[in-house]
Amino acid sequence: MWRGLVFVTVILAWGCSGDGDCEPQAEVPYDGIDQDCDGVDVVDVDGDGSPAEQAGGDDCDDTDPDVGPFSVEVPYDGIDQDCIGGDLTDADADGFDAMQVGGLDCDDADPRAYPGAPDVVGDDEDQSCDGVDGVDADGDTFASLESGGTDCDDTDAAVHPDATEIWYDGVDQDCDAACDHDQDDDGHVIDGHVPADGDRCDLDPADGQVRFFPDCDDTDPLALDNFWLATDPVDEATGIAPTATVSLTLLGAEPTGSVQLADAVGAEVAGTTDWSGSTLTFTPDEPLILGQAYTATAEWTCGPLSWNFTVVTGP
Repeated sequence: MWRGLVFVTVILAWGCSGDGDCEPQAEVPYDGIDQDCDGVDVVDVDGDGSPAEQAGGDDCDDTDPDVGPFSVEVPYDGIDQDCIGGDLTDADADGFDAMQVGGLDCDDADPRAYPGAPDVVGDDEDQSCDGVDGVDADGDTFASLESGGTDCDDTDAAVHPDATEIWYDGVDQDCDAACDHDQDDDGHVIDGHVPADGDRCDLDPADGQVRFFPDCDDTDPLALDNFWLATDPVDEATGIAPTATVSLTLLGAEPTGSVQLADAVGAEVAGTTDWSGSTLTFTPDEPLILGQAYTATAEWTCGPLSWNFTVVTGP
């Protein structure tokens, strides 16, 4: 019995002795030493199957089993799950960070959507990330005509279909394509604002263009736009006969119209007026004075109008 006990004791002592003895201790990962005597150094602390970068592996966070080279990246959370070098902030890879992380990409699931992208009106999508369906370069919330919208000048935020029109400045603020010199839209343009080609109305139109006539009251489409067409004598005429009459031709006759004549010192010349068609004629009671300058003044709904002439100096 004793001899057997001695034998067992010897065998146990032999198993724990010699140069191969290992005293288990707390394992220190990544140092190349097997402190816990399990046969290997710990290089994968979180047990996700990927060695840590500290041990030459690819796991950028060996404390989190959800982080490693084979993990699925979760965008915009500030964590680099797949260890590619940073959080995913441009999920659609269009070169623009998502708005969720302070970027400018309004739809980071669609590579066609990014600031400045082509944007066609009517698809209910804001590809250009300007807040509207279509391209709105000036930020007035109206898409440009070029992209299918209604903004006739996408470089000017003051020009769009809801803008207030400023008349006679040559700019179509409300994009209605109407004549900028015809506020009452009666086909007549106000005197003193002669439009040029490009202002969408023309006093001297080419073939195929709409002709606009003068307008003396551009706030009332029903107002009589009765502009003058000619005077006789013409303004600053000289050599007029002393027996001449003075006349004004209008677009239409006006019974209340009048013509008066005054000499160089302002003295009124007596005479009578009468209409012949649309021409109002003043006939002096006496012949005019040779060499005298006179001023004719006409009054009518679109007047007044004054013009000067000089009578011939001799017979």
